[in-house]
Amino acid sequence: MNTIYPSIAAMAKAENGEIYWGDETGIQNTADYLRGYAPIGQTPVVQKESQKFKANLLSVISNRGEVRFIIYEMLSPDTMIDFMHRLVSDTKRKVFCFCFSRLSYHR
Repeated sequence: MNTIYPSIAAMAKAENGEIYWGDETGIQNTADYLRGYAPIGQTPVVQKESQKFKANLLSVISNRGEVRFIIYEMLSPDTMIDFMHRLVSDTKRKVFCFCFSRLSYHR
């Protein structure tokens, strides 16, 4: 951040570019633990969870606070490329995007 970012920020400013910070995350409705309760002498019953739900989110935020995102089932190179195409066409400026998760598609 202290050595490389200032030169990239200067380049983005000189080229009328926009800097975005990206990340990818997933959510699901399943619990990592289950707990039950019952009065003394009765067996605790834990109700079965509802149908499992899982979603993933790819998002970027600019230094000015502008957010772009997509929700998808499975990340693939095509999903990442499509997202970047949408970002570039919507931004109408040169895009500088930093993704730090080390996910192979981000490289």
